Formats: sequence, structure tokens, C-alpha cells
Amino acid sequence: MNNRSEVIEDAYQILIYLSEYKVLKLAQVDRLLSYKPESVRRSIIRYLVKNNRAYIIDDLISATEDWEEGYNKARIEAFWIYIDFKEDSLYNAVSEFPTQLTFTTSKNDYIVAVAEKGQEAMLCSYLKKISDKSIKIIVSVRDEDQIKELDCPYISGYCTVSKQGYITYYKANRGYEVE
Repeated sequence: MNNRSEVIEDAYQILIYLSEYKVLKLAQVDRLLSYKPESVRRSIIRYLVKNNRAYIIDDLISATEDWEEGYNKARIEAFWIYIDFKEDSLYNAVSEFPTQLTFTTSKNDYIVAVAEKGQEAMLCSYLKKISDKSIKIIVSVRDEDQIKELDCPYISGYCTVSKQGYITYYKANRGYEVE
């Protein structure tokens, strides 16, 4: 396979993510392509922009010029968590508020939620209604103190996500854990 066809194939894969998630950080696309040399990663992004398939706004990349419509800060945060599991991922998709995305690995199904300050009770109420208790729920929190406010028996684990995408995981107190 020549370089051009590889760039086109990788660009297509990025377009699939942008079509699903609408707006991502450029750093997330860079991490998705981390197996490629930096020059190739830049070529892929240039190819998408040149062909009007992606639009760059500051540190964001969008599938459309109307990026504000698809901008969801919590979903971008949750996508960092998905990237952490991507190598073993078989499926991923956005989900509706108050959760942000769902994905399946070879071992488990996951739901990712982002707990904004003041929304803990509402989030717990929603999560308690999930009927399939085999689904692992990961909740991104703003700080460790927020974990105490999230008293939900089916949360598998908690995490904090930095703006650069670094994740710190915390084990849930009930024996459930993120694998």
C-alpha cells in the first residue's frame, strides 16, 4: 500500500470519529493516530482540511463549519477515557445525556458519564435505572471530593481527566472496578 492510500484510509477512520462525535480536540486525533509518525499525522489532518471534510478551530477539529452545534465539552472529556481503552475496543458510540458515550471491549461493555458539580444526585438517579448491571460505568469527576457525593451502587470506577487528556482512575468502594 502506498503512502497516499494509507493517508486516505487513516483520514477515513478519523472522519468516522468526527461524524459520530462531531467535535474533538486535535490532541485526541493526534493520540488516535499515535502509531503513525508525526509527519504522517499532520498529512492526514491537512488532507481532511484541504478536502473540506474537517475544520480546525483553535485546538478543536470538527466535521462541519458549524462546530458550535456539535460542541460538547463533557463528550470531549469522555472521549479521552475511550481513547484509553481504544486498543481493546470493538465498538463505540455517543450516548444521550447524562451519559456521554458507550463502548465495548473484548471483556466488557462500558458507559462513560461526566459528573458536573451539582448534578451528582441526578446522575445517580439515572444510573440506578440502568437495567443491565453487567455494564461497567465510569464516571469522570472534577475532583476526588466529588466521589463521596456520587453514592451509586453500580459505578465501576471514577476518574479525573486533565485538559491534556491525562487520566487518573479511582476504584469504586463497592468492589466494582474498571478493568
